Amino acid sequence: MAQRKSYLKLLILLFCMLLVFAARPVRGALTADVLGTITGTVTAAEDNALLNHVQMCAFQYDGADYGFAAIPFYCDATDVNGIYTIPLPPGTYRVWALPVDRLRRFYNNADRYGDGDPVVVTADTVTSGIDFSLPLAGVIAGHIYRDDGVTPMVGITIRTQTSGYVGCSGADGSYELMLPSGTYVIIADGYSLCDQDAIFPGQYYNGSMLGQIPVTPITVTVGERIENINFVRMPDEFLPPSLYSPSGAVMQTAVSFEWEPVRFAAGYQLRIAQLDGTFETELSYEPNVCNENERRCSVNDILLPNGSYQWWMRAWRPTFGYSPWSSPVDFQVTAHLESPLQSSPFGLISNLNPTYTWGTVAYATWYYLWVADENGHVLDHWYAAVDICNAALCSVVPTETLTSGDYQWWLQAWSSYSGYSTWSAAENFTVMFFTPPTQTAPSGLVDSAPQLQWQDMSGSSWWQVWVGDSHGNGGGTWYPADSICAGGICSVAPLLNVSGDAYTWWVQTWNAVAGYSAWSAGLTFWLPLHTPTALEPLGVIADDTPTFHFSGDSRVTWYYLWLSGDSGHVLDQWYNAFDICTGGMCEVTPLTLAEGNYHWWVQPYSPYDGYGSWSGQHDFTIDLF
Repeated sequence: MAQRKSYLKLLILLFCMLLVFAARPVRGALTADVLGTITGTVTAAEDNALLNHVQMCAFQYDGADYGFAAIPFYCDATDVNGIYTIPLPPGTYRVWALPVDRLRRFYNNADRYGDGDPVVVTADTVTSGIDFSLPLAGVIAGHIYRDDGVTPMVGITIRTQTSGYVGCSGADGSYELMLPSGTYVIIADGYSLCDQDAIFPGQYYNGSMLGQIPVTPITVTVGERIENINFVRMPDEFLPPSLYSPSGAVMQTAVSFEWEPVRFAAGYQLRIAQLDGTFETELSYEPNVCNENERRCSVNDILLPNGSYQWWMRAWRPTFGYSPWSSPVDFQVTAHLESPLQSSPFGLISNLNPTYTWGTVAYATWYYLWVADENGHVLDHWYAAVDICNAALCSVVPTETLTSGDYQWWLQAWSSYSGYSTWSAAENFTVMFFTPPTQTAPSGLVDSAPQLQWQDMSGSSWWQVWVGDSHGNGGGTWYPADSICAGGICSVAPLLNVSGDAYTWWVQTWNAVAGYSAWSAGLTFWLPLHTPTALEPLGVIADDTPTFHFSGDSRVTWYYLWLSGDSGHVLDQWYNAFDICTGGMCEVTPLTLAEGNYHWWVQPYSPYDGYGSWSGQHDFTIDLF
């Protein structure tokens, strides 16, 4: 590292000397018989074209002293044929080509003094073939200014962080670096080797001090010229930032802070304190919170409880540490949360577990949901915003299942910074009758004409009851809900004359908002089968093929006839009611009988009721005379 610095200092010194003497050849005041000569040809690397007017210099340097007079140098320029000739005393030299638009090179194609091949010169001898092939360069150029950003600084060293390319700023603060294609970190250096007019602390391009990050590398290609890579010297005095806002009343809990950037600041520290001592914090920020073009730094959305505050700001740089704190600025947070704005449910819905949605309230951390029906409170719950909200909407599905009817719901927001919001306006919705009513009785076999019963439904205004028999007779009747329902049960007596038949019944409800419900499922009931009445034969008859007559029941599908005589069993036979019965009367002529005494009975049957009761015993006697 010490040797590298030595080379760097030497290059800078040589370059500055050349700025003074490069306009003319320099020769030692010696006689020809004690001089030797170095000569060679200079060409372009890309096409071997001869280069004229290229300044060529030879340096005799042993590293013992950095003084100006301690480095003998001798220069000449190439002629139209690209040839240079330098007379000089015997010794060992480094030869340097200094073109104005190409890379400067030491012999043999070296960037740095120490890497160049030495050239030995003896008296009265021509050392030829010290040729150069010079490549084109890219140019990085800019200016160096004092801390006011306007006054130029003269003689400040400009160099690349690696590769040893150096330059000095001129009288107007300008500089140029000729470089091969590549990416470079450019440094304005603190070395005092360019006759600089003031001490310049080492800085990277972008204002960072040496050893500090981030740095801003510059990429250049051959033939390209990059301008305005400027440096501004850091000020000796490190002043605190000027504060812009907040100041006075702030009507929100998320507070933004703005201040003027400090030149070359590598960071900022913000201090906020509540005047009653209940809250104080210090926050640090990188310089990327600042917009240098707008001369403004800002940080947003620092959440603060309602109260009175002061704030301060200070800047930081590695070379100076922290600036003093700025003067404090007072402000007061007097924020209130907005009332939540509901989205759904509203109007007519068909979901017994609806999703409640509403717009997110800025900075709210909890929400309180309240739901009521026409009888009052139904549910209320607190919900954490982090669990139910995104950037725009909050949504939740309570566990409670609603019934059909009319509802209202409200919301309230809360945060630890602003407390409670006002309640939202009431939002109304109605759960429609999307489920059919539920009947309870009667169903199946009943002993007598029954009361029809079913479960009441919230919101019902009217009920329609429809009853029909197995022959399609019947119809519907409407009843006001408040006249037939109590305690969650509705009950009516069917208007249809219920007798020996099977009956099916349905119910349906209605109100002015939800309209009609679906019909309930049909329930079927029936009374016991009528016991048949045996009519004839009866008494003494003169017919040996008698016809048996008995009363019929429309629900009966089969009849069982039993006949016995003096000697016992004569006949038992099933008859299809559809074959033997008409208009409530049944008749059948089963067989021819002999004279004698007989007894008979009949029994009904249907799939609904099963077996009915036997008729009473009827007796007859056949006497043919």
